[in-house]
Amino acid sequence: MEIWVASKALTQGVIGKTATTTSVEGMVQAGPYEYYHGEGRGWFRTRKEAVVAAEVMRLKKIKSLEKQLKKLKALKFDE
Repeated sequence: MEIWVASKALTQGVIGKTATTTSVEGMVQAGPYEYYHGEGRGWFRTRKEAVVAAEVMRLKKIKSLEKQLKKLKALKFDE
């Protein structure tokens, strides 16, 4: 089956892979040592779902970085 991996979206983008199901619920195998778990969180059955998840991850990361930047800008060092 074709799957779309979103768990690495912020570093590698949304990746399409061919995978097979395993005996573990929600886990797929895409290679000899390449497993993905969490259908609907880490991997998806459609590219559209994966892109939506990646966009949510991107917005959360931006919000986190903006918060961090705000703290750094407010930081003052006394001499």
